[in-house]
Amino acid sequence: RWPAVAGITYPAEPEELLATVKKFYEAAEVPEVPSHLCAVIASPAPYPLAGPISAHAFKSLQPGQYERVIIIAPGHGPAFENCSIPAVDAFITPLGPVALDEAAVRYILYKPVFQAHQVNYEGGRHLTRVHEFEFAIEAILPYLQERLQDFKIVPILVGDLRDPEGVVRESALAGIADILKSIINERTLVVVSTNFTQYGEEYDNVPFKDNVVENVARLDRMAFEHILNLDVKGFRAYLEETHNVIDGKDCIQILMKLLPQGAQP
Repeated sequence: RWPAVAGITYPAEPEELLATVKKFYEAAEVPEVPSHLCAVIASPAPYPLAGPISAHAFKSLQPGQYERVIIIAPGHGPAFENCSIPAVDAFITPLGPVALDEAAVRYILYKPVFQAHQVNYEGGRHLTRVHEFEFAIEAILPYLQERLQDFKIVPILVGDLRDPEGVVRESALAGIADILKSIINERTLVVVSTNFTQYGEEYDNVPFKDNVVENVARLDRMAFEHILNLDVKGFRAYLEETHNVIDGKDCIQILMKLLPQGAQP
């Protein structure tokens, strides 16, 4: 799968990209992780905006620490149901290829909630282009490449999980989490790729027009509180009450449901 947003949301030249990511890591001040790190949440937004923040999520990673990274991201392109994995051998970034974990991918594709989508760059045959131009997985990879260096990925896009009434099915979230638990071990890192409050006309999300920065921060902190408490029901109630636009809201709920017992956020 070839880069779609190199030179758009992050530098296309390998040397510049590596220097940019290293600069983010050098500036990030993070607390020591006292025990095994099993999951992180990070933003795939353009590096000038998100890089200094997302670097905090990955800075503590060490080369060779994980052999598998499961990336759970929301789809931003054509609509599709359930979860999709691109039918490719590897993702290419300016820093080189990142191979898919074929055994893990093959296992979860046996489950009906996961499907594979072919990539089609040539046009012609009518195919839904779910992965060709998607940024949410791609933009996370250079952060991981600089830290881990050698690893394989399970790249998952989460699509429409709603029931006929338009409500995201909690049973679907739990089912996806249970399947992913079966491919997670101590050498697996889970990454949720998401932004938080997406404010503006383009997101149909303008709940206020005054004190925008402060009010966006307030909405974010409300979401953070539920996540830090691993409170899925509270997070769902928050979304229903505020109607806040968080692109990876379903991915976050899947994460909360697959974390091991006793996990400390």
